[in-house]
Amino acid sequence: MPRVSIQEAQWRIAELKRIVFSVENNLPKIKETIARSDTAGLDVRDQWDILHNSIRPYGITVRKAPERKTIDQLTGAEINHREQIWSCGEVECPKIPRHCSECSLCDTLFGDGHHCKCQVCGSSFTGSNHSCPVP
Repeated sequence: MPRVSIQEAQWRIAELKRIVFSVENNLPKIKETIARSDTAGLDVRDQWDILHNSIRPYGITVRKAPERKTIDQLTGAEINHREQIWSCGEVECPKIPRHCSECSLCDTLFGDGHHCKCQVCGSSFTGSNHSCPVP
């Protein structure tokens, strides 16, 4: 992973410390909420709503990994995009979905700190703070 700027690294470290401190201090409360929701006899969707709302203040996000499409499930446009735009050019790249949505660099995501190049104005930037001057 490419290096981030000093300011971004400082911010990320401070944010990580804040989140870890908050989770450590509130872990008993989080565990209690999980245990109560397990025994409450709620519909699993209501249970998730309660748990989701209880972890949100601590910066915890639960994401489902995107399902990979087989080559047979891709449209012609998707195949062409992957071959022509992705830096690796592999239609069935094992690093899906890790391709930057801005510059199509393989094994990166937009805003992860890699050196990115705007496809519209051509300027280089790091992170997700790019404001394209071209409308």
